[in-house]
Amino acid sequence: EESFLASRLPLIDEVGVTKCQLIHVRSLSICVDSIKAHFGDFFRGFLVLSTHNAVERVSHRGAITLDKRRAVKTIAAALRADLPKTLQAVRLADDHVGERMMNTDLSERLDHAESAADRPWQFCFVLGGGWRRAKQAADSARAADADLILAAAAIRQLASRDARAVPREVAEVCERAGIDAEMVDQGLEWLEKQRLIVGATDCRTPHQRFASVVLKSILEGQDKGGRDKIAAMIESVLCDQQFPYAGLRVLMHELRFGSGDYSWTHLLSKPAVEAAVARCWAAEGSDRGFAALALSDLWEFVEGGATAVVGPHVITLANWISNPSDGAYGFGDILNSLAQKNREVAERVIAAADPIAIATAYSNANPDTAFGLADLLRSVAYVKVDNFNAKVLAALDRRKLRELAKHEAFLEDAFIFSKFCASVVSWDGNLALEMAECFVPTAQQVLAKDPVEGFHQLSHDFAFTVLRVFDVLNVCVGRLKPTLRQWTIARRMCDKIVPKRVAEQISTVRTRHFQSAGFFLHFLCQSAPRKYEAVLRQIDWEKLDVVIGNDWANMPHDTEVLLGTLYARPPTRHLVQKFISNRADRIVHFPPRLMLMVPEIGLSHLAKGGALRLAQYNHLSWEFGGAALAIVANARPDLIEQAVTPFVDVIAHGVANYNRDFTGPAEGLVRVVIEHAPVAWREALAKLDPSVAEKNFSECLSGDADHRRTAAAVIESAITLDDSVGDMARRLRGRFPMTSTAQPDPSRFSRRRGRSRPKRKG
Repeated sequence: EESFLASRLPLIDEVGVTKCQLIHVRSLSICVDSIKAHFGDFFRGFLVLSTHNAVERVSHRGAITLDKRRAVKTIAAALRADLPKTLQAVRLADDHVGERMMNTDLSERLDHAESAADRPWQFCFVLGGGWRRAKQAADSARAADADLILAAAAIRQLASRDARAVPREVAEVCERAGIDAEMVDQGLEWLEKQRLIVGATDCRTPHQRFASVVLKSILEGQDKGGRDKIAAMIESVLCDQQFPYAGLRVLMHELRFGSGDYSWTHLLSKPAVEAAVARCWAAEGSDRGFAALALSDLWEFVEGGATAVVGPHVITLANWISNPSDGAYGFGDILNSLAQKNREVAERVIAAADPIAIATAYSNANPDTAFGLADLLRSVAYVKVDNFNAKVLAALDRRKLRELAKHEAFLEDAFIFSKFCASVVSWDGNLALEMAECFVPTAQQVLAKDPVEGFHQLSHDFAFTVLRVFDVLNVCVGRLKPTLRQWTIARRMCDKIVPKRVAEQISTVRTRHFQSAGFFLHFLCQSAPRKYEAVLRQIDWEKLDVVIGNDWANMPHDTEVLLGTLYARPPTRHLVQKFISNRADRIVHFPPRLMLMVPEIGLSHLAKGGALRLAQYNHLSWEFGGAALAIVANARPDLIEQAVTPFVDVIAHGVANYNRDFTGPAEGLVRVVIEHAPVAWREALAKLDPSVAEKNFSECLSGDADHRRTAAAVIESAITLDDSVGDMARRLRGRFPMTSTAQPDPSRFSRRRGRSRPKRKG
């Protein structure tokens, strides 16, 4: 600390000292000599104001003591005053905080840090994502022989749901691993000095998330003996009645999913896991919901899995499910997981349950219970015991369910009704639409108040599952296409939307909400196209440009989604084209989707030596990339080789792993590369893994037309090669003589599947 201060004293000297200068150090006694040495008599006549954090049973004569919680709130308020500057500082510690869609929101992190922290340093730990430095903390603790004590504190913290612990309670956990009290005291003292626990009388780590990550980091660094000791400590808390079932679930869930290449499902002994399972089955009342969640994790630690854990307790689980108020969400979770592991056992559970009790509980749902009951009813429908389901359906009180759809609480939590209504669809589609019609006035207010966030709450379950009108992947076709009744509900939802207000929100929407904004605009475009066009005409494009900011260079996916949605309607398409064209000089890697919107700009970009972004994060843009290459091939075929060459490795990997289950249509991209970039294509073929490619192409040749034709194009191009790839192509030709022969038809880049919907006014 003294050297730290000394290095900064010259800065103080340069700035100069006016009426007041604040120097913050942990201990005043450390810095006095440094101050004297640097400033000499300069400070003569100055007064020193000394402030300290409040410390129990310690009095600092003449000092001002600070209230820790008040200090936390003061710091949080100051940081909120300048969020952009705070974000810059926080990202130095945790770059997962930011404005992109998958980033943690800074305001949410600030709120959480303020509510979770008791001390200023703890606040800073949470704000800066201290758990990201858990490996370093684990390594330091191991060097100080304090790692097992830190593990014990973390285990207890997780199992107790963040309850305070005194040294004696940590020592009790350590005792099971043969760690004596003296070693525990020494370890806790070191951990406190390093701020890896809150304090001497509060032996928790600074945050539960840190407890989870550091426990797994400590396990990774142990030999077998060390892991056995940690296992013994975990086993000591599994059956300890003082720890709640919710804590048991948290601890087992963290161990189940491990970290990196490590899995800890074989860490615990069979008797300990069986004892924990027995404890869960003995749960009563509201504890049963968390016990059910814990059981679906515990069976991963048991030989025989779900069958061994649930099989002998079918009647018990059936009784739990028949009393949904005890924990419907947990019952829905375990039933859904069980059905995927062993459907026969799941069917036995449902057959033994009480359908009338379940239907009655569901019919009497309220905004507080609807979310969990939706999970349970969906899981019951998924298991599909016909006789049981018929009894549930007959016992549902449709009047009560329609009345619930009108509840004013859903104005704030529309996502709860959205999920609840979606859970009815597989039981009675007509009833679900009746509930949707009753919900329309609420949906109108939700969308009018905040269109982007409101639709985010309604998009998946309500707009997609119930109405089937929000369908960005075009899967609701044929018998699944939305009916006139569904389109009418969607159109009515938009009645109170004010285009000017939406345009203002879109003009300044945060980048983290770009995709949500794009999804709402897609819905509005399909349901009320004239309102959508009015929105686009009133967008402040200059403000939107400020929001996009530096993203123009590499154009993240969610920015593309927003621009692509804005491009949707022909009458306003020119506005988007102009917006992109005016800023094209800022684009470094031109996205294929934008090539489809402003092809002349994309071609000019390539002609100047720029790049076409055919892949991002090692993911090949099969469909948009193929369409973009077709545009280039038609106008400037001489640029194809230049565009493809940087992506040879990604193309080789994508082609070898092309599979009918996981990859979209790719025939267009493959054909253009084969025909117009022969050098790059030969390099890609040379990099193929023949064994992997042969397995995947075999599946493709037995699949749909798009995948058959793509595989056939690759085989046709490789069949004359005198190497292992050529051998693979000839073997596939022998096995699939017809489907492996490339057809002369022109390339296909997408299949536009139209949807029928009524003519209507926007």
